[in-house]
Amino acid sequence: MKNTKPGLGFALLAGCLVGACALAQATETAPANVLPLFAPTRVEAHLAKTPGLVVVQLTSFETTCSFCIRGNPTYEALAKDSGAAAQFIRVVYRPWTGVGQDPFAKALGVGGLPVFLTYQDGKLLRRHDGIGTQAELQRDLLEGLN
Repeated sequence: MKNTKPGLGFALLAGCLVGACALAQATETAPANVLPLFAPTRVEAHLAKTPGLVVVQLTSFETTCSFCIRGNPTYEALAKDSGAAAQFIRVVYRPWTGVGQDPFAKALGVGGLPVFLTYQDGKLLRRHDGIGTQAELQRDLLEGLN
């Protein structure tokens, strides 16, 4: 099929290059780990259909969210050390200040990040607001749950 619009090929190429740059930038700021990342608009559906324990971190990878940046490695360590005790996922906000306008976060009364939540069979069981040590997160989110 012949391109009949002279600028179309260049526009598509430019769009791909811009998209590739955005993708590269996003992967540079996100940690290289195995924790699934969810957009705020998709997490509720995932929680509703996932049996068992799911631990959720509401966070950002933006350096301007200093509490997020400090809390992210602690959450990763908790996930690693907990093994198969629960599924660990992240809900990522870009920009992090958008958490106040997100319906999922609003329904939970979230006013800042990070926030850690434990769900079992789609129902919220526990919550920890703000950063904490790995031991505190373990106690607040998982202790005594099977």
